[in-house]
Amino acid sequence: MLFSRTTSSVACAVLIGLSTVPAAGQEFAREISQFVGENARPFLQPVVDALHTNIQAGVFVPITGDDLQVGVQAVLMGIVIPDDRTTFKPKPFNKTVEFTRNGVTYLGDLDVAPAELPTAAGLSKRYTFTGRLKRIRPKGLPYVPNPVYDSIQQDASVTIGGYKDLSTMILATPQLTIGSVFGTELVVRILPKVSIEDVGEVNSFGIGVRHLVSRYVVVPIDIAASFMYQTLTLSASDEGFTAALEMSTFSGQLYASKNIPVGILTLTPFAGFGFERGSIDVRYDFADPYIGKQHVAFTSGTRTRFIAGATITAWKIRISADYNLALMNGFSAGLGIFF
Repeated sequence: MLFSRTTSSVACAVLIGLSTVPAAGQEFAREISQFVGENARPFLQPVVDALHTNIQAGVFVPITGDDLQVGVQAVLMGIVIPDDRTTFKPKPFNKTVEFTRNGVTYLGDLDVAPAELPTAAGLSKRYTFTGRLKRIRPKGLPYVPNPVYDSIQQDASVTIGGYKDLSTMILATPQLTIGSVFGTELVVRILPKVSIEDVGEVNSFGIGVRHLVSRYVVVPIDIAASFMYQTLTLSASDEGFTAALEMSTFSGQLYASKNIPVGILTLTPFAGFGFERGSIDVRYDFADPYIGKQHVAFTSGTRTRFIAGATITAWKIRISADYNLALMNGFSAGLGIFF
């Protein structure tokens, strides 16, 4: 899952050939747990914004009328996070370092105050810091002032970044449509829990309706409105911690489209406008009691998007592609069969 830049894709579908990997999630957990406390929010914000924006894409499918049909489609959604969202100015923080002295394993903190650090979207950049460790404590115990431990002098270096980053995000999901009844279709997206290498365990669910509002008036184009509620969860773990992400979103979109026969094909260009809002909760649980449990909540206000694209239908096969102008610009593509 490599693209033009060094990336780690948050990919969500067995339909594009992903397989179960027992060790999945360690790399991803290690990456997104780079920062806690005040720096967690700016560190994660670009990825949160990309997830919110990306999952709303690929909803459009032409409604043909009141003929009952079932459609199964694989939808692929992608975003490249802009370069200016790959770094941030952090607050001073500390990194925990493990070392062994006289057969005893200790933890200590290296205080760091850099001018710039990578966000989760830019972790391929590497920063190295050196200095004297503070707050020395035996591994597994909280720090308390202790003359014996405080007298231990230990220098250390820590490197932040140098991993795969999340600058390109690909989401994929199966999509089921059932309809149309009185110009209305049911839209369902279900991805059972799957393990993805370097990411973790991912599952998602979405449900919505789409209605052909132009059936009430005589106009030369089709006008349809859709509403979708979607969730996505991701969990990952490493030896020293676990991380979990839970997202829920709601969106509404209004589309104008036109079916144009082209030989045996039907070309349907479309354009749309949409709004969306949602929330994401990120929780860490560190084995080190000095850090403990961490929680970061993100809530987005109402955001808008503009969509332009087209579908091509031949017999029972439909191919779609569109481009989305939103908080972060992206694309979607779909391939499905309808019967």
